[in-house]
Amino acid sequence: MIIMGVDPALNHTGFAVLDEKLNLLESGVINSTGKNLEDKLVQIYDGLKNVIEKWHPNYFVMEDAFYHRNPRTAIKLGAVKGVCLLAAKHSNLKIINIPPTVIKLSITGSGHANKEQVAFMVKKILKLDFNMSSHESDAIACVLAAIHKLRKDAIFNKR
Repeated sequence: MIIMGVDPALNHTGFAVLDEKLNLLESGVINSTGKNLEDKLVQIYDGLKNVIEKWHPNYFVMEDAFYHRNPRTAIKLGAVKGVCLLAAKHSNLKIINIPPTVIKLSITGSGHANKEQVAFMVKKILKLDFNMSSHESDAIACVLAAIHKLRKDAIFNKR
């Protein structure tokens, strides 16, 4: 089983691909450099499709609804999330949405952990020794939380 996680953002969308044994297959950031929203969305879609076509994941995981104080930013982020979901749906992936507090809780033990704490635990859990952006570590955290959820669901479904 291969799981792809995404940290959606307009300029720097983080992604990560792991297998169920917690092997990091690939992670990185899709930098959208377009001059307008539409160009950036196309770059994000194309970047995600390339990763999906390379790894053929079974699941696609992303943070659930995110609220932002600035309505313009929230609308743009909603467009980015829509493009991410479209790429996953066009590839027939099973989609998992996990609330940010659940992701943080499953990685750090606190639903209110900051980005540095999440990044620290991601590196510790996977025994990584390279620098990564917060977008990349957040995408990895999404996958780790999804694997935790899938394992938990499998245990409860056996009963």
